[in-house]
Amino acid sequence: MEEGDDEAKQGATLGECIKLLSSASREKKFVGMLLVTRLLPTTTDDDALAAIADATGFAAFITSMLRAAPVAPGAPPATSGDGAGEEAQGGRGTISGSAGASTAFSESTPDASENAEARAAQASASHALALAACAALCRCRAVALDPSMLERLPLFAAAMGRKGRYAALPSSAVADACEAALQVVAAGGEEAARVAAEVGVPAAAAAAAVTAAGTVAEATAENDGTDADGGDIVALLPAAQLLGVLLDSPAASDAINGGGGGATADRAPPPSHNKAARAVAKAIPAMARILASRPGQPVQIEALRCLVLALSTLPARRPNGDLAAEFGRLARRAAKGHHSKAACEGANESTCPSKISDGG
Repeated sequence: MEEGDDEAKQGATLGECIKLLSSASREKKFVGMLLVTRLLPTTTDDDALAAIADATGFAAFITSMLRAAPVAPGAPPATSGDGAGEEAQGGRGTISGSAGASTAFSESTPDASENAEARAAQASASHALALAACAALCRCRAVALDPSMLERLPLFAAAMGRKGRYAALPSSAVADACEAALQVVAAGGEEAARVAAEVGVPAAAAAAAVTAAGTVAEATAENDGTDADGGDIVALLPAAQLLGVLLDSPAASDAINGGGGGATADRAPPPSHNKAARAVAKAIPAMARILASRPGQPVQIEALRCLVLALSTLPARRPNGDLAAEFGRLARRAAKGHHSKAACEGANESTCPSKISDGG
């Protein structure tokens, strides 16, 4: 009897969420989003997840939340993507109508004198809420395959790298961005992987993994690598999983390897280097640290996968590609640093540059 009551209660809550999300009022939509975040963690029913994603105006609204940015005091709020134009978008589907929306809070906070820090905090909260919803909804394959999610990959990539408006994003939201992108790529196959590579997801995933691995390296026994908002460590597993999926994808790995441009392990690539290749190369030491420091944990397996793919599979496919060249660049830099250190240690205080500098 209790189980039936729970199901009925959840059904009523789901219906309430969909009703709020389908409202023409942005305030009601926002309340619906808050209820969704409470409902989604306990929801595994694909039909329920799809029903939420199909709510009228949901696609445009959630994208406007992802695009939220602090508004300068006295500046009028942007209106693109609001009102009737947004509602006409329906549920899942194209999200182009929401581009340029400034913030999901513009109607609920009309006071133009509100300070910039409060506005930034509101925008960051909007981003985190939208990313959490995307990550949860993408557990449904039908939602992950929807074109609107594929179109959000550039926003997920920016969130992973804490770029621009996402600079203050909490680590849990970075993890959600990685998880959402992972589900979209896994569901969409090679086409989704190709799009992800084009919009910079491999470099963003590598950067998120490096940041999270740095947190692990600095962790102490007292806090186990976590901080007030959960620590960057929470993004480590989804970032490593996403990076591994992209490295294993022919479409994405081709973009990471690049054409080589005549670069070899003995010759540095041209100035317009491959950003994805450089980011992946920089992530390798971080993956090695995780492999050594997280025995028996799922992230250790993901780190090993990334190392195998990056150090053997990809260079074997294209030995003169950009990734191999970036490894050569890192090796030369490391060797140069080692030689400089050795020379300095063998020099006396009057000839060692670092000692001269230290001595004033």
